[in-house]
Amino acid sequence: MERSHNLHSSFHGSFRSKESSSTTGSDPREKIKDCLRKFIAFMFTQVGVGALVVCYAILGAASFMHIEKDSPDMQLVKVIKWRQSCVEQLWGITNNNVCRGVNTMLPVRLRRVSGYEGRVNDVIFRPAISDAARGRETLVFFGGDVQDYPEAMQAHRDNRHYVKWNLESTARMLGENFVDKHIVVVRPSRIEFKSFSCYDNFVPSNNAGVPDHTPTHHALIHLERLLKNVSIRMKTMSERELLDVLRDVSAEGGLEGCRPAERQEPSSARDPLWWRESLALDEGSISLVGFSKGCVVLNQIIYEFHYTQTLTPGDEHMMRLSGRISDMYWLDGGHAGGKNTWLTARSLLETIATRGVNIYIHVSPYQIKDESRPWIGREEKIFSSLLKKLGAKVLGLGLEFCGQRSGGGGGTATHTCSPN
Repeated sequence: MERSHNLHSSFHGSFRSKESSSTTGSDPREKIKDCLRKFIAFMFTQVGVGALVVCYAILGAASFMHIEKDSPDMQLVKVIKWRQSCVEQLWGITNNNVCRGVNTMLPVRLRRVSGYEGRVNDVIFRPAISDAARGRETLVFFGGDVQDYPEAMQAHRDNRHYVKWNLESTARMLGENFVDKHIVVVRPSRIEFKSFSCYDNFVPSNNAGVPDHTPTHHALIHLERLLKNVSIRMKTMSERELLDVLRDVSAEGGLEGCRPAERQEPSSARDPLWWRESLALDEGSISLVGFSKGCVVLNQIIYEFHYTQTLTPGDEHMMRLSGRISDMYWLDGGHAGGKNTWLTARSLLETIATRGVNIYIHVSPYQIKDESRPWIGREEKIFSSLLKKLGAKVLGLGLEFCGQRSGGGGGTATHTCSPN
């Protein structure tokens, strides 16, 4: 009887234990708790900590990219819009002018043209379209950073985006806008990192092209000899070479969109080489145009004007040479230095004011409103206002850029991106 009772008790105990185990195993909350315990234990292992760090890094990078995407640099956006607007207007002007007369030469590259005492520069030459001035006027252009031969710009990862403004295209554009002037584009003697223009032959410069102006670096004499040797080179080129260049232009048919009915033959079309026999670039009037970095050459020439006028007034050759400079264009001057982007010394500006040179100043917000380089705007304001106060012939003072009003000192004018 006692044995039967023990068996019965054992059976019921076993049943309750089995029932309790079954209930625990099927409870979802217990399963979740168990999983959490295992997860927490895993996170405190080396593998878990490493996984946590990786996930944190991925989330951080994704969040940073999202923030940067949602917060664009508004100043950069504005600059891009201004540049695009300028591009369209410049190209429209060039297109219209080319349609009016395309029977002219392509720019001719002249490598290593000799100048003052062993200095050499590559030069791009384009003869005048019109013979109204009989080839007695020359425009010399000094470009900015990045501007180079088209193939050099095209091969550069960043500069290829601006290849439309290579030195040869610039020569063509200038020729179409200054039809009675021979065009001479001077390539810098150095282009550091394929971007920074260094005009060492005109003004001492560091590797970023920042000038170290001196009373004289013989920039005027170097320019005169360059022009003289360009004239000699063009006269010694065979007629066949020059006519081949002319035929290349005719084969191009101008810019896309020009209809034959729109074209007008220039007066010199009957004799495309009318300019060659009397070519003497160093003897006629000279207009100097500096764009961006290229303005450092114009600034150095003012130093040399002052040196000649005050210290060597008896040098008749230099006085005649400096007297041939009839026009000077400062187009959005700028460089990487912390000062002297624009000249502000009264003595220097008095010199240029008394010479009767026609002065044109065109600037953009990209330079004079740059908060990281505030001295540019201050210096330009002094330069412009002091020249006017001293009675200089400031004929063009553009403080708008491609339709975008920028304000600034010295007055306002409309600048529609035309070199004229």
